[in-house]
Amino acid sequence: MRTVELRVHGVGGASPAALLGTTRFRQVWGDRIAGFYVAADPVRGREVEAYCWGGMTSRSSSRVLWLLLFPFMLANVAGWTCSARVRRDRWAFPVHRACARLAALAVTLNLLLITAMIAMDVWAYQFCDQERDPSWLWPKRALHVPGPTGRRVVAGALLVLANLLVIGLLARRTRSRYEDVTPVGAVGRAPARGSAAALPDGVADPRFFDGEATVRRLGRLHLCAGVAWLTLALAYVGGFVPGHAGRALTAGAAGAAA
Repeated sequence: MRTVELRVHGVGGASPAALLGTTRFRQVWGDRIAGFYVAADPVRGREVEAYCWGGMTSRSSSRVLWLLLFPFMLANVAGWTCSARVRRDRWAFPVHRACARLAALAVTLNLLLITAMIAMDVWAYQFCDQERDPSWLWPKRALHVPGPTGRRVVAGALLVLANLLVIGLLARRTRSRYEDVTPVGAVGRAPARGSAAALPDGVADPRFFDGEATVRRLGRLHLCAGVAWLTLALAYVGGFVPGHAGRALTAGAAGAAA
């Protein structure tokens, strides 16, 4: 019987040589960010493999910024936090998954709401409306948007849109780097019709880690919902702008949301 000893390091990011205790090894799967390495010589009759994932946490100081995505990670994990009894229930499990996805969508919209409060309300509507400022508020004058209130609020909405684009770029990078995985042992690459939770064999299914199609579908859904939310917010603001400009803003934003 073939025995394999798998060694996995912690967040310190140990090298394959340190984990395997030898410099004679080869990489059998993965890339420079995370991969599996096999020692050339068996140890005490066992094949020794190492899973090195230090590229996810240790090689670049900028990776600490991924902590900002921690709420989204919890939202992704929430879909799996159900009991075996709920998972066996043909009605309760789909309801659980639907509620988890709605909660994840609410996390995205809540982030946009916080950004809109800061950019559209505090900065554009209130902060830029003051005419006389102390000298220490020079950043405010540098970001000052002249003109009517509606123009300033629309300028603030552009910052919210930029935040949404950053989310889209992160989702695209995550999909191409971590989710675009060719299933091992699968013939061809059949497009997934649902998430990994819907696969009948769970982790044993070769397509379990192939989440490229699911991430693309859900990423587009979150982006579309975010754009619709932002345009509805602009439509609401347009109702307070007098005259033809306000009606045009409301009609245009409502049409874009639809």
